[in-house]
Amino acid sequence: MTIIEGKNPDQILALINQETARAAQGKLKIFLGMAAGVGKTYAMLQAARKVCASGAELVIGIVEHHGRLDTALLIDGLELVPRKIIDYQGTKIEEMDLDAVLARRPKIVLVDELAHTNAPGSRHNKRYLDVIEILDAGIDVYTTLNVQHVESRVSTVEEITGVRIHETVPDTLLDRADEIVLIDLPPDDLIKRLNDGLIYNQESARVARRNFFRPGNLTALREISLRVATDRVDRDLRDYSTVQGIQDAWKAGGRLMAVILPGPKSQALIRWTRRMAETMGVSWVGAYVESDRAYTKEEQHLLLKNIDLVKQLGGEVVSIRDDDLVAGLFRIAQLERVTQIIVGKSDRPFWYLLLRGRSLDHRIIEKSGDIDIYVVASNHAADADKEWLKKRQQFWASWLQVSELGWLGATIFIAWVLALGLEPWIGFRSLGILFVMIVSIAGLFFAQSSIFILACALALIEGYSFIPPANELQISSPEDLMMLVTLLIAASVVGHLTSRVSIKERALRLREKRTGILYDLAREVASAQTIQNVATVGQDALVKALALSVGIWPRDFASKSPHFQREHSFALNKKDEAVALWVLTHGVMAGRGTETLSASDFTFVPVIGRKKVVLGVIGIETYPKINELSADQLALVYAVAHQVAAGIEREL
Repeated sequence: MTIIEGKNPDQILALINQETARAAQGKLKIFLGMAAGVGKTYAMLQAARKVCASGAELVIGIVEHHGRLDTALLIDGLELVPRKIIDYQGTKIEEMDLDAVLARRPKIVLVDELAHTNAPGSRHNKRYLDVIEILDAGIDVYTTLNVQHVESRVSTVEEITGVRIHETVPDTLLDRADEIVLIDLPPDDLIKRLNDGLIYNQESARVARRNFFRPGNLTALREISLRVATDRVDRDLRDYSTVQGIQDAWKAGGRLMAVILPGPKSQALIRWTRRMAETMGVSWVGAYVESDRAYTKEEQHLLLKNIDLVKQLGGEVVSIRDDDLVAGLFRIAQLERVTQIIVGKSDRPFWYLLLRGRSLDHRIIEKSGDIDIYVVASNHAADADKEWLKKRQQFWASWLQVSELGWLGATIFIAWVLALGLEPWIGFRSLGILFVMIVSIAGLFFAQSSIFILACALALIEGYSFIPPANELQISSPEDLMMLVTLLIAASVVGHLTSRVSIKERALRLREKRTGILYDLAREVASAQTIQNVATVGQDALVKALALSVGIWPRDFASKSPHFQREHSFALNKKDEAVALWVLTHGVMAGRGTETLSASDFTFVPVIGRKKVVLGVIGIETYPKINELSADQLALVYAVAHQVAAGIEREL
């Protein structure tokens, strides 16, 4: 490569490193189309036969001809790798045999339907992960993909077609592709192929014509596929201009930041940011602010899903802890030199804004200063998003703490019995003070919703059982009524404030504990004398912080092939050891809570050094205590992994 002196040394160095890394990997060729039936598989097989005619060694990993005679004829004569049969709940499912392909080690392998979801029990949940492993083994891959499965285009396709897209491929895989071949077909010709039975059978074709295969939908999908291909050409041209030192026509500047929240709307926002960054030729980050607020399991799952989506689309995840969401976001923007912030458009009702104040987008705009703000409307057409929003609006799912109902009922009963015993001695008017005190103490243990229920229950008890006339929901004296209202308000406010103080105190203790753990870890890693000692102190730190079983296995640097030092930490069974070895080889998190080898009882995280070399593996035994690591826990694991990596590199 000839490099002419220019003004972007960092970009040039990044391109050189990228090409150097790709030299040892297989090349990826994607045949991209706007919908099923445009001829992607046919074009791929034609290209394969031309390559075979030139003498290249090519095999078929998996190709589906869907009963099309012309496609089946092109398959005839090409070497087929036998498929793997997976028995799932009594059903035999055929999948590509990944291990057989890797053992065969051809020059090129054909893998149809890149966005396909593998059968349960496969090594990877998604076929594109199989393709990544094949590429990492140095084998070239030809594959097919419909544009609606490109992750950053999913929201747009769903808005246009009203059809929920379940299978997606991250944009980073398209970025990795060495060649993208656009297979284009006018919508009228595609509909004719559908009517002639060349795509689906008669019943499926009838449903397709009514839903996805409408002329307007196909025209829009055609435009999207053309845009994807155009964006790829623009990126290649920008890279060429950077390498050749051409500065006048291609001045890249700016940095975008997408606001990540624990909800489904953030997914559309992240995809929009990725597309905008690609168009502008700038970098982007996804930012979320950790606070003392306790997320529900649903919110925690969505937060992790959104963070993972940023990584899939090639963005950088940045987090910070702050009780004020807006202040935390602008702290990130300042640290990351962000020039544009992308935030979702609020759809809160008028009454909600009156009670809770201005929406997030308005607050960000008000404090934006010199930073540009893009307010993006979200997509509510998807059924899953609608269902999630309904759950968030439901009382039981979003407000009431069901797990506290037993203790709450016991507290109400004890308060009632205590009031019955003390009322003859102190009088019914003094019971209000007693109830306020009980609510205040309960605020140290219960959530805010439970405190409000407790205050209402005690006010009802006093009004019914003690204020004359007793045992009737009737209050004769205005003074007693005023006392009851004051009790309700005072108990609710005091309990609410006490609960908030308690939550902040617990969060502060947790934060101080983790900060202390990281501080002690840094000191102990600095004084560790061997790689084994570094791994031991890192392991002890995670056990102390997570209260889970944790192991750290350094890489066996004496071995030429990837192996870890099994004798250092506790022994793994064969299944979990295979997952740990896979993580050590590929440098990607896998195991429980991920989409790769999720049947493991452990979540494995790679320990990666400064030169992107995998130095070891961290294993956290999440089963059966938790389903998956939270965002806070995962951030802590990566912080420990960073310190352990620094210690291992120092010893090396």
